[in-house]
Amino acid sequence: MTVRATDYDAGLNGTVFYEIDSYGNPPASANGKLLFKINVNTGLIQTSLRNSLDREKTSQYFLPIVAKDRGDEQRKTTTTATISISDINDQRPQFIDVSSVNDNLVKMMQLFGLKSESCG
Repeated sequence: MTVRATDYDAGLNGTVFYEIDSYGNPPASANGKLLFKINVNTGLIQTSLRNSLDREKTSQYFLPIVAKDRGDEQRKTTTTATISISDINDQRPQFIDVSSVNDNLVKMMQLFGLKSESCG
């Protein structure tokens, strides 16, 4: 994802750079490292930590961004980038407890007066 801001001033007053707004409570890992980074010149947002995002835990992140100009009396604006995490096939199938299924099936069959030698 890339954010972009425009400043129509001339020279350094119109040159924009980007930062993650540390006062805006950016998403971080358990050890405090930011989950995202931003290229100061292009506004390209990338993950900071390899394999750190899991849609089963968090499906969206809100990243506070600041765009500033390089003027002597620096001007800035802020926005929030909404980052939606796509699901990937990272979970394997799991068997349920077959013995409890058989036990429940036998109880249901007994409830309805049915008998089966193969269940239980």
